[in-house]
Amino acid sequence: MTAQPMNTKITNIIKLRSNHPASIKEMIQSDFAKRLQSLELGLQKTQTRLEQFEAKYQWSTETFINLFTSDQTISIN
Repeated sequence: MTAQPMNTKITNIIKLRSNHPASIKEMIQSDFAKRLQSLELGLQKTQTRLEQFEAKYQWSTETFINLFTSDQTISIN
């Protein structure tokens, strides 16, 4: 399993103009706060699922990743 490098040459530019720049700033801050909250919730759900896997199979995530990335045969009962 290998990670593919991200293409860092892509640039996106968004220009916003308003007679009320403070409202745009609030809108952007609110959107970022919601997205951050969503990411944090996703991380919490992932952590819970990892803990359930570890408890069920009595394997740490680190052990599983090491075996998976070394192409060793894995037997899960």
